[in-house]
Amino acid sequence: MTSRTPPPEPSRRVLFLRLPEVNLLDLAGPAQVFAASLGANYSPAFCAHRPELVSAQGLAFARLEPLPPVGLPPVERVLVPGAASNLDPEARGQLAARQPGAGITYLHAVPAFAFDPALQDLARQENLPTALFAANRLEYRRRLELSGPGWPPGLLALPLLLGAAGAGCALVLRRRLGRHVGKHPLPGATSP
Repeated sequence: MTSRTPPPEPSRRVLFLRLPEVNLLDLAGPAQVFAASLGANYSPAFCAHRPELVSAQGLAFARLEPLPPVGLPPVERVLVPGAASNLDPEARGQLAARQPGAGITYLHAVPAFAFDPALQDLARQENLPTALFAANRLEYRRRLELSGPGWPPGLLALPLLLGAAGAGCALVLRRRLGRHVGKHPLPGATSP
């Protein structure tokens, strides 16, 4: 009988839409948060409405990919770092039409530190422990109010159940083997 390993869980695509004059921390902060959330299984992609953009600090981005066609490949979420006012209403409408099933989050609609909106979004969309883990990996010391679902019960139940089963087996083995220990010495062993 051969054992098969299950196929890897497909990663969930998250688009980072780059806007003109985006602050570098506003772009890098959320990307780093999603990279630090190892268990969340995200596949980030970066795109823009134009093939070239300049950041607020003067760094030029070139050869930027356009938004993917509607639903190909499927996108779970679209994150828009930077001030939401940089995206005009027409562009917002195009974005919503091209990615109809994806949740669109404007991360910096309210001024905040670069990591804050991404950690808050991760806590809401994934779960609170994953966001706290990412904040810890980033050595993020700022006190931040996060809310979101906790660990899924099934995720905790399996290790607890396996631990209890292992402890039960150890007790049974100890009781059964404990009766025979010392009654039958090993061959060649001398008694004191």
